[in-house]
Amino acid sequence: MPTATVREIDGALMFAIPSAFSAPLGIKPGATLSVDLEGQAILVRPEKEPTPHYTLETLLAAGDYSRAARSSEDDQWLNSPPVGKELI
Repeated sequence: MPTATVREIDGALMFAIPSAFSAPLGIKPGATLSVDLEGQAILVRPEKEPTPHYTLETLLAAGDYSRAARSSEDDQWLNSPPVGKELI
């Protein structure tokens, strides 16, 4: 099991998180961690960043469609009749 040495820096006690623990959890410099005390154990967990929720309207509004002109090949494909058992 990896170990860490506690150091005092500017009056605070600090230790380095071994990469064997930080890498699988995706902990990188600048990450926010929650720290809890449970009995005689210090529990350190990465704070989960909130998952962004996008609406279709928001995504479409953020897109740049200035170069999205349809070609004649696109029009031909869009206007072609069904070839297989497509449900229309």
